[in-house]
Amino acid sequence: MATTDVSTSSLVSVGKNVNELVLKYNKSVERIYEIGAEIDAMWDGEANKKFIAILGADRERFGAMSTLLTRYTEVLNETA
Repeated sequence: MATTDVSTSSLVSVGKNVNELVLKYNKSVERIYEIGAEIDAMWDGEANKKFIAILGADRERFGAMSTLLTRYTEVLNETA
């Protein structure tokens, strides 16, 4: 059976990398909602209402993903 060696420095490094990805993810999510607001301003009708409703419902899911990944980085740092 193969073994894997894990060092404090590797845990810290992975934590930093994941944290950087979380920051990029959060910026991308914010951009999605900026674009959504721009589209909303230009688009009328039932399809727009459905689009905005779906986009609004997804905000909670995007937030949950960010929270999960942030917690993962915290666990890596606590473990290190």
